[in-house]
Amino acid sequence: QQQQQQQQQQQQQAAGAAGSQAAAVAQLAQQQGQGQAAQAPPQSQTVVKLASANEAAWNKIGALNDLMEEHDKAVAAYEGALRHNPMSIEGLTGIAQVWRKKEQWAKASEFLQRAIKVDPNNGETWASLAYTYLLGDDLQNAYTAYQHALFHLPNPRDSQVWYGIGLLYERCGSYEHAEEAFSGVLKMDPNSEKKSEILFRLANIYKQTQKYQQALDCFLMLLPSPPPPRTAADIWLQIGHIYEQQQSLDKALEAYTSGLTEAPKHPKLQQHSAWLRLIHPTFHNV
Repeated sequence: QQQQQQQQQQQQQAAGAAGSQAAAVAQLAQQQGQGQAAQAPPQSQTVVKLASANEAAWNKIGALNDLMEEHDKAVAAYEGALRHNPMSIEGLTGIAQVWRKKEQWAKASEFLQRAIKVDPNNGETWASLAYTYLLGDDLQNAYTAYQHALFHLPNPRDSQVWYGIGLLYERCGSYEHAEEAFSGVLKMDPNSEKKSEILFRLANIYKQTQKYQQALDCFLMLLPSPPPPRTAADIWLQIGHIYEQQQSLDKALEAYTSGLTEAPKHPKLQQHSAWLRLIHPTFHNV
């Protein structure tokens, strides 16, 4: 019996030693595996970095082609960027800008809406979407988008945004609000690149609301540099028409004559000048 007990104890000790050795081997293998994982970056990180680099490259190519007015190539490049990252703000807004230049308002709006889903607090994207809606005559959505733009912009006194708001009010026939918006643009940015365009629109608003002297002041300011595609002859036509409405017929004829000096074959100037001479005997021999 004593011999059997001794044999059992020896077997138990051997089994315990084997178990300890197996545990030690397993722990060592685990440590080696962790070390190898730390040494080599996961493959997914490499793929993400490569996709990000490709996205940035395609966006740069898109911007360069847009600058060179190679619009089809720009669209293709931005689509390349979006294949690598469908949520690329730069890619979405860039391709929207190209589609807007191509006057494809629906496509431009679609990409801007996608950009807003990615970053709904971006006031600049909201403003761009609002202006795109406006160009496409979607006035209700333009109004809503401009409200979001003013809420999210860090500086709501943005002259470009208020120019768009002025256009929206003008399009809706809300001349008082349009006048306020356009006048505000000139106060915010007296040297705005759209100054002549804004003065022309203000002049027409003043004319529509019978503020004739203010309209004349704006039109006279525009004579040296009318906003394209209007010409000095077009401005003289407007001035003459205001004088007619004020019954200052001699000044009206003088304005039409000045316009015909600029453009002798201007059809509307010829028409107004001839009509004025016909219906008012005073000018028959003028």
